[in-house]
Amino acid sequence: VGTVRDHVAPWRSVYKAGLYTDSDITFVLASGGHNVGIVSQPGRDGRTYQIGTRRHDEPYVDADRWAEQAPRHAGSWWPQWQRWLAERSGPPAPAPDVGNAQAGLAPIAPAPGSYVLQH
Repeated sequence: VGTVRDHVAPWRSVYKAGLYTDSDITFVLASGGHNVGIVSQPGRDGRTYQIGTRRHDEPYVDADRWAEQAPRHAGSWWPQWQRWLAERSGPPAPAPDVGNAQAGLAPIAPAPGSYVLQH
């Protein structure tokens, strides 16, 4: 994932990471900057994203050409990410019991923990 106006990790540099792997790469380019582009929850107006997958045996396409060719979608990239994850995940599993009995650690509190209630 890269964002159009990221000053910390410029998206073209993030995109180039695909040169260092021999696996399929799915790249998302989200509108916004370093924070807003990533924290782009559904329902926010004005958000867009582009997404594309390059198979490991396909030639590399440079970042600017990729951006010209990848279709632009309105909205948050999160629902697409959720679908991508679901396609690669097994069925949901029940949450583990709290604590870690094997390590001799007793549960402190049930999930999500008491700290989330503190102000």
